[in-house]
Amino acid sequence: MAVEGGPDRPAVADSGDARIEAAGFKAGPGSGALEASGRVLCLFKPGRGGRAAGLFAADKAVSVSADRLILRGGGAPAAFSGNARAWQGTDFVEAPELEFFEEKGGMRGRGGVSAGLEQDASGDAAGGRIVLGGEDLAYMPETRTLTLSGKAYVQLPAARLEAGTVAAVIGRDDHAVEALEAKSGVSVSKGRYKGRAEAASYRASTRRMALTGKPVLTDDKGGSARGAKLTFDLADDKIFIENEGPGRATTVVRS
Repeated sequence: MAVEGGPDRPAVADSGDARIEAAGFKAGPGSGALEASGRVLCLFKPGRGGRAAGLFAADKAVSVSADRLILRGGGAPAAFSGNARAWQGTDFVEAPELEFFEEKGGMRGRGGVSAGLEQDASGDAAGGRIVLGGEDLAYMPETRTLTLSGKAYVQLPAARLEAGTVAAVIGRDDHAVEALEAKSGVSVSKGRYKGRAEAASYRASTRRMALTGKPVLTDDKGGSARGAKLTFDLADDKIFIENEGPGRATTVVRS
């Protein structure tokens, strides 16, 4: 069955879980199968049995726009393609392709993804939004972990993190970013300083980014320093270089 909207009035499909508007629909074959194309706008309604739409809060509606939407039914994900953008309030995820797994609440993005989220403000009254990106994105609701891979990055208010893979832990109650873990080719830039290491971890509550695995700190004048651990304190605008062993010491640099 095919349905087409008019010049000033889109075709509409409405259910208890979602409302979809588009230039046209094709339904079937099979129960739950639907294809929407042309200026697609989908509203995932709140209160869907407590199921969240991806990383977003379950008690608020989530909007998704795209060029095309395919629903296969039978547990298959809702697949959006072509300039896909999902948002709830000021939080958003953008990608050429976005998929939502309705039964478990998982989410996946491909082809170059960016996401704008709040970070936990318990350690800083000012809070601060962050932008995360990479080639691919996957959200696992069981661990509340958002993983970005392939030239992954995180733009914090006071620094930029780049790595092969970045995993962000999303808070259960406020759905803000609580922590970050980065691996493979880690680089952190802050002002005239850059830190490189094998791994990094960040806690939003303390605003501290710790680099481990042969960390090296360089500046724009060619200077460098090495240690066992390198910590960027983004709240106090300081950098700590820690050495281990008999001559253990900590060097503090004002960034």
